[in-house]
Amino acid sequence: MATASASSSSSDKKRKRIDAICLGTDDFDKIIKENAAYVDKTMFIKEWMEKGDEVSVILRPRRFGKSTNLSMLKSFFSFGAQSQHFSRFLIGKEIEFIKKHCGKYPVVFLNMKGIGGENWGEMLMKIWSNLRNAIDDQRRHLDEDDIAFIGVDYRDAKAQPNETNAGGFLDRLTRRLQKKYNQEVIVLIDEYDAPLNHAFRKDFYERASTGSFFGKFYSNGLKSNVALKRACLMGIVEVRGAGMLSGLNNLVI
Repeated sequence: MATASASSSSSDKKRKRIDAICLGTDDFDKIIKENAAYVDKTMFIKEWMEKGDEVSVILRPRRFGKSTNLSMLKSFFSFGAQSQHFSRFLIGKEIEFIKKHCGKYPVVFLNMKGIGGENWGEMLMKIWSNLRNAIDDQRRHLDEDDIAFIGVDYRDAKAQPNETNAGGFLDRLTRRLQKKYNQEVIVLIDEYDAPLNHAFRKDFYERASTGSFFGKFYSNGLKSNVALKRACLMGIVEVRGAGMLSGLNNLVI
């Protein structure tokens, strides 16, 4: 019995061993690839999906792990995710949930960090570049007709930003992905409030918020969108009262 116990203990230690400490990373795929140390928050995946809120806005201070949590959601739900990659985490014990959800969805991920500029024109250029990067991430799922429908071509680096196309981006991209795969889309947006915080400091807040770009951007993509499965927005402050999310009646802060 003592030998068996020692063997079992040795096996447990082997399974729990980590190979790296990735200081400062918020890339969950890297944590998986390098078998890196991680304070296990993976049960958030199940909690978020099963809570049933169509749009969740999660507010936390800086350096609170928001980006890592969103990256974790992307890694788990995106097409191609492998269930064995999550076996060492708590979520790995949720066998039925994993069978139902792991690797089953088209996922749109946007990071609004660094979207700034001295004026609205400069900010729109950065938004346009960000959307083109998001299309680039989806290029294996999209063909020429899809790109034309969405109106943001990742291949043309010199294309001038089109505010109308950018404002309808989330709506058109999610609908195209849903039609292509007959599967609702998960939308993840990191630092959703960062552009408006910057616009406020630079005195063009009104131009960016309520009746203009971001109000339409989020309302078009996240309200009454039949292609949307779930959306999670993470940031520092709530800006619903200021107008950016005032058009949404399906979100929970």
